[in-house]
Amino acid sequence: MRIPFGTLRTRVARRVLLLFVLCAVLPVSALSLISYYSVRNQLLGESRDRLGDMVKNAGVALAERFQFLESTARLALVPLVQEQGWGEPGLPGGPAPEGPEGFTDALLVLPDQEPRALFGEMPPPPPLTQEERAHLSAGLSLVRVRHTTEASPEILMALELRGPGGSPSYLWIQLELNYLLSSASGYSTLPSTAGFCVLEQSQEPLFCTLSNEEAFLRTLRDQPASTPRDPTDPIHSFLDWTDDAGEDYIAATRDIFLKPQLFLPGLTVSVSESRSDALSTMTTFRSGFLGVVFVGLLAVALLSNLQIRKSLGPLGELKKGTQRLAEGDFRERVSVSSRDEFEDLADSFNSMATRLESQFNVLETIGEIDRAVLSELDSDLIIETCLLRAEDLLSFDQAAVCRLAWLGSGEGTLRVSTAKTGAVGSEMRVLLSPEDLALLSGAEEAISLMDPELASQYFGGRAAAADVTTAVIVPLKFQEGLGGFLAVGRKEESSFSEDDLSRTQQLAKQLSVALANAWLLEELERMSWGALTALARAIDAKSPWTSGHSERVATFSLSIGRAMGLDETDLTALQRGGLVHDIGKIAVPSFILDKEGTLTPEERQVVQSHPEEGVRILEPIAAMEEILPMVLHHHEHYDGSGYPMGLEGDQIPLFARIMAVADHFDALSSGRPYRSGFSLEKTTAKLREEAGRTLDQEVVSALLGLLDAGELPIQLPRSVGEQERDGAS
Repeated sequence: MRIPFGTLRTRVARRVLLLFVLCAVLPVSALSLISYYSVRNQLLGESRDRLGDMVKNAGVALAERFQFLESTARLALVPLVQEQGWGEPGLPGGPAPEGPEGFTDALLVLPDQEPRALFGEMPPPPPLTQEERAHLSAGLSLVRVRHTTEASPEILMALELRGPGGSPSYLWIQLELNYLLSSASGYSTLPSTAGFCVLEQSQEPLFCTLSNEEAFLRTLRDQPASTPRDPTDPIHSFLDWTDDAGEDYIAATRDIFLKPQLFLPGLTVSVSESRSDALSTMTTFRSGFLGVVFVGLLAVALLSNLQIRKSLGPLGELKKGTQRLAEGDFRERVSVSSRDEFEDLADSFNSMATRLESQFNVLETIGEIDRAVLSELDSDLIIETCLLRAEDLLSFDQAAVCRLAWLGSGEGTLRVSTAKTGAVGSEMRVLLSPEDLALLSGAEEAISLMDPELASQYFGGRAAAADVTTAVIVPLKFQEGLGGFLAVGRKEESSFSEDDLSRTQQLAKQLSVALANAWLLEELERMSWGALTALARAIDAKSPWTSGHSERVATFSLSIGRAMGLDETDLTALQRGGLVHDIGKIAVPSFILDKEGTLTPEERQVVQSHPEEGVRILEPIAAMEEILPMVLHHHEHYDGSGYPMGLEGDQIPLFARIMAVADHFDALSSGRPYRSGFSLEKTTAKLREEAGRTLDQEVVSALLGLLDAGELPIQLPRSVGEQERDGAS
């Protein structure tokens, strides 16, 4: 069975589910967590109490074991000493082979004699202090801990005996550690999961069953045990510690005060148990408890989800419908039959989708027209594109666009498109009357014409009256003034709707923007070329011998570039460079340019500086950046003998190589102060002679090909001048 969770994808469904969580799941979950942790903390508390009882029992048992061993020593070993004698010379006796249970070694220390072993092999004990002698004289026993190099320390017990002469003797007994900590002491009765340790007052271990003894001792030294839970039992405390493997433990400690009885500074008994073992019963409890909580919450969640799905299913359908609208799909409709407000909302949604479908189709068409129109910079192409695409936007029989020759003038050109044929007619010249100009200039909105005679005049005259009975005329206004009009006409006598008028005005605005941009670019282009041509003529006017030189070089360079297959962008740059290539000659004095004789070295140096001077003049103009290499290198020679940088071969930019050939060709064919222009035959001979040496062979071949085909617009003299001067072109 598939559980339906689809409705939880809607915001309203999630909001309802969130409300359910806040009102039901959250309190239940909070109570479950509180109950769980309460039980857990209670179990930890009981575990601490249990460990406290264990350590208390173990401490009491250890003290009782010391008392038991003291009593055993007095009852079993003192008679043994008396039986064997006190060690006077000549008395029989000797060490027994072994002692009673719980004792490993026994040694009798007599005054002024060598210590005598009763059984075992005990090294001599350390000397007694004055306090220890007084303690023993009171009839009490004494316990010492002696540390050796062996793994376990030695536990020694001393008793004072009175010999025949009344002198005190001392019986030293080594206690068996395992017997001392046997079942009577309580540690062997601890659970298998618990660890048992007996520590000295200095926290050095006497005995410890923990596998992580070092970690426990390190924690005990660094972190004092917590205060006991029972204020009446101040020697009872707890400690939480972690072993090197990351396992957490609970420890209970208890101090045993043995100094009054045994003159022992004190021992600490500790019992540790891992937290996981202490909480082992929580595993079963957690599995059952959390399982019940989870099943209960799941059942409530499923029932809530079913109810949410039933109530909010229609909302999901509406959401899908809006998503389809957002993706541009306006054809699908929403089907809801809930017999409530959702069904009314679905009907309204379907009505809105129908209107949006119509509106978006219009907007899409307008956008396509906008992109097509604004992507063009040619006025004729803009008008043709607009007329061809207008039928996708408007319902008409004929559409026309008039573009005035200049802003506000009555002269213009008209192009008409017929809906039946889908073709755009050729341009026709029209002349608008002053009344028409006044009407269009003063109109702020579309003009509706219901008179067939008046309407037909905007589509080419009376000949179109049979095809147009009603029309809408929208002026095309630029920022500077009236630029033309857009006319849409129908054969039927019916008025245009508000939507038709709005779309027609929108199309006219698009057309106005596109034509205004094209007109502005055309004006800028004409101004740019006019300025460059004027600058070229100003350069050439410096000397009567160079009149028209720059324009001819630009024309020749353009022809050569076109023959070599350059694109229109490169050809435009080449033409611009040709017009200003000699602008640096402004810095050359006129007497040098017009000198008839041979130039001096100083004068030649001035002439050869004009490429660099030209770059210096044009460099501040950002638009001239691409033609600077032509200006700088058009006097470089292919063999590297040119100036100003002595470049050779392909190091010279291609446009500069083309300009060098055009410049050389015009210099040879034009008159100079020192010679007449060469004939065509001698000019071509000179070019062939320089090809591959000072001029690029490929460029020269292109120029000669144009000459042979008669495609170079030149007029060369037939007479040949005999005097030549190098570097003066």
